[in-house]
Amino acid sequence: MYVDDWITGQDTREEALLISLHAENIMKEAGMEMRKWISNDTTLMSQWAAKGFDTYPVDISVSLGSNKTKVLGLAWQTLDDCLTLDTKGLQEFISTNKNTKRFLLQAIGKIFDPLGLISPFTIRMKCLIQELWKNKITWDEELPPKIVERFIFNCKNPGKKKEGPLTSEEMMEAEYFLLKQEQLMSFHTEMTAMRNGDDICHKSNPHVSSGRKRLLLTLSWWGVEKLLSSPKGGEHTWLGGCGDLGSEHNILPPF
Repeated sequence: MYVDDWITGQDTREEALLISLHAENIMKEAGMEMRKWISNDTTLMSQWAAKGFDTYPVDISVSLGSNKTKVLGLAWQTLDDCLTLDTKGLQEFISTNKNTKRFLLQAIGKIFDPLGLISPFTIRMKCLIQELWKNKITWDEELPPKIVERFIFNCKNPGKKKEGPLTSEEMMEAEYFLLKQEQLMSFHTEMTAMRNGDDICHKSNPHVSSGRKRLLLTLSWWGVEKLLSSPKGGEHTWLGGCGDLGSEHNILPPF
């Protein structure tokens, strides 16, 4: 009988030790021994070893390819409790510069992200694919220049990199940036329609009540007006530093 890895976590070391002992006893009653116990807590590892657990060596290097410990297919640097994603394959693949839908799908498939840690990147790529299908681009047809530009832009690293691992707070900030960007894009579309004299309430989702449409419209105007009333030249981190928010140009940079 084959049993896959068991992954869990607790708020305290005592709770973690208790649940591991409980799991060990349950499996022993079935005639199976749990092996390769590993944790980001070295004290807990010592406690396991003292109780005769089959522990696994702790990885001390964060270099890609050197870590033997994996969680859901992702390299886990246990000493610092970091998950690492290898983008080397993607970088090598996109360097061939084949601008087709087939190439784009293959490039996106190079990123393995089961936990959604880099959703701000993967969702943008999925939006590009959706746009290609809407425009009925064939598999080996040359992509439009704007699509190619957005694809290359999304694959580039920021000009100013941060030192050290990406924290959970930074990942949440990235997701917040993506959400705000999508919201502001909708706001800008509504504002443009209003300036052109269009009745966006009748062009919106027919399943949404008119009262709710007006509420959404009011919130949209409130959100954009709040941004436009910011000091000139002010930058918002979740806007990616798009510059002067008081100009007549698009609020958002190219997506």
